[in-house]
Amino acid sequence: MSPRTSRITAVAVLAALGCLHALHAPSAEATAVAAPVSASEAFDLDELVAALDADVSGASEVSARAAETGEGSGYGSLVTQPGSSVADLYWKGRIPPRVAAVLAANPGIRVRLHEARWSLDELVAARDAAFDLMQVGRFARLDRVAIGPLPDSSGITVLLGAVSAGEARSVDAMLTARTGVRVVVEVDVPEIVPAVARQSDESPYSGGAGIRLYGGDSSAYCSSGVAVVGKSSGRDYLTTAAHCNRAVVLNTGHESGVVKTFGALETVGAWTTSASWVELDRDAAILPIRSGATGSGKVYWGSPSSSQTREVDAASTSPIGATVCPSGANSGTHCDFTVKAKNFVYELSGQVVQNVVWATSSGGAVAQGDSGGPVIRETSSGRYLLGFISGLSGDSGDCNGQTLAYRDASVVCGHDVFYIGNVASVLDELNVRLK
Repeated sequence: MSPRTSRITAVAVLAALGCLHALHAPSAEATAVAAPVSASEAFDLDELVAALDADVSGASEVSARAAETGEGSGYGSLVTQPGSSVADLYWKGRIPPRVAAVLAANPGIRVRLHEARWSLDELVAARDAAFDLMQVGRFARLDRVAIGPLPDSSGITVLLGAVSAGEARSVDAMLTARTGVRVVVEVDVPEIVPAVARQSDESPYSGGAGIRLYGGDSSAYCSSGVAVVGKSSGRDYLTTAAHCNRAVVLNTGHESGVVKTFGALETVGAWTTSASWVELDRDAAILPIRSGATGSGKVYWGSPSSSQTREVDAASTSPIGATVCPSGANSGTHCDFTVKAKNFVYELSGQVVQNVVWATSSGGAVAQGDSGGPVIRETSSGRYLLGFISGLSGDSGDCNGQTLAYRDASVVCGHDVFYIGNVASVLDELNVRLK
């Protein structure tokens, strides 16, 4: 796929990664390790995803089981096909008995098994080494965007900005030699830049609503994520993107302030840069809701002016190939995005952000102001929170035909969205749980 050359901007605003890798086709040696079932039987991939979809922190069920048994984990990735009961599992080496048992317990899913060249653990280590190597020496001056594993576990991809073909070859050769894994370099990818509705929410507050974070008289427009409760304090909070806080700090110098609804300017609560309220490396923050008000366990659904909400059942992970629904305040809900890759890392305003998931759409577009909004996956068994919107890739032309709550000549939209994954671990780090 040719690289995008359009300008990329923050979703509240971070900009993100420009060109996407297509999912690799299954190899001829793919093996069916679970028999398909008839179309009339129920199909639900979530149990398998929960068991097999490992993440950067290694907190998956498979990794936990492997640690307990000493079997070791060769897990690479799990790639699903939208609307199909077929999944491609990439694994390095022999699948442990406990993993085989997970597959056997899901007879409604046909799993095609592929030999992974590297495990996810190995690729994450290579990704981190590559990221560090790109920070020093002659490569530090290059316009770098992000680094992450390829969906089929065949190596890592390095996304660079406007660099020459010779520089790209040098990066490829250096990283291949130093990390020991296959490296795919993409160029002319727009850089990640910082920036900073549904619009008049009321208590009990829901996710996906338009909020303003004030620093003095100036404010940043972002989206709420979900309502959560402090595990220790029992206090109600809303989540949002940490770079929304940072945008106010950078623009005004204030390190705390009030949070209001976008439309009616009703006071919702407060924001601060306090370490207990922010996880910078996960681009996530919590906002304490004002006294006398509460949060709901719902998120806004539909257009930017919608009053419809839906319950969130639980937190989950993002299988590659799954259909997901970003639901930001400025552009609304779009359930036509497909997860392309995950476990990416990038730098935003000097802050390294981990565990980024990459999804794309040929129809709907997210917009500036959506930052912090929830990303939801709907299945036959429920509605799951996957993460929070962090960035987008696109330009102002992608806003054409889109209904936005806030629009001016500088607002950027994009068909590529980047969100913070492994949301359960984010909530744990912030010491909160879903409402």
